[in-house]
Amino acid sequence: MPIGQTIGLLVVPLLLGIVLFNGTVMLISPATWFRLPRYIAFRGTLRDYKYLSTPLGRLQIRGLGLVMAVSAGWMIAGFFGVAVVQQPQVSAPTGVPFDWWIGVSTCFGAIGCGVIVLLNPKWWIEKYFRNAGDPQSPVFLERALRIIGILFIAVGIYFLLQFVAFR
Repeated sequence: MPIGQTIGLLVVPLLLGIVLFNGTVMLISPATWFRLPRYIAFRGTLRDYKYLSTPLGRLQIRGLGLVMAVSAGWMIAGFFGVAVVQQPQVSAPTGVPFDWWIGVSTCFGAIGCGVIVLLNPKWWIEKYFRNAGDPQSPVFLERALRIIGILFIAVGIYFLLQFVAFR
């Protein structure tokens, strides 16, 4: 078995398990999810004071948890070969399969994020890296984000070309 498949067979179930765990905890108790350590609960910019203070905020966290838990559970079932739902081949009005449109729109989303990161890395640093540390850190982060932006654009274009070529 190639090393890429071996790593995939080890990493994919681990990541899906983490997503399933996070989604389940979010669904059951948003307050408990916010108390989980940062390395387990991938919160990003979600903050407890913003979402736990209102019923709508707690409902949003529970809704996100439901989506994460159902999606991860569905993927885990598919990973083990369990067919949860028989999926019909749905086509858009143009006759192109629906999953093709989802793939193309995802590529455009990745390209768009890459362009935004490439053109305005300081905004990302201020939003996501508040504790950037020493004064040299923002310069390094700016360069790193520009490189990541270029990678996003390249990966988005590569997969977009794959989708268009194999339509």
